[in-house]
Amino acid sequence: MSLDEAFSFHEILIIPSVRESLHLNPVFYETWVIPGAVLVGVFAFKYLKFLLHLPHKTRYLFLIAAIVYVGGGLGMEMVGGVLRIDFGRRTIISLTGIIVEESLEMVGIVIFIYALLAYLSSLRESIQLKIYVSEK
Repeated sequence: MSLDEAFSFHEILIIPSVRESLHLNPVFYETWVIPGAVLVGVFAFKYLKFLLHLPHKTRYLFLIAAIVYVGGGLGMEMVGGVLRIDFGRRTIISLTGIIVEESLEMVGIVIFIYALLAYLSSLRESIQLKIYVSEK
């Protein structure tokens, strides 16, 4: 996720000529959602065993985090494609869709961080975290 945010790999997969030649539905306006959905499926299958062996609370929080994150990133991107086709690229409705998408991604990450910290706190009575900031 962080590599994609830093280098925008999914932006490379937005190929207007593919969309036009295949006459794709507006839901697939951003063509990267097709391989993105496949990768999400592969990832989910690959980590299903890991997920099933987590404690109940952690498993539940991981699932909620994944649904919110992927729902924002992939689902709202698909909705955003329809909004761009129907209302235009720089309208308040399309921009609101983008804000909802980015907000859901951030909320998904916050839920995931909370799940990780809750799991760590179940393993130990206390956790000490030291952060050092230097100007080197």
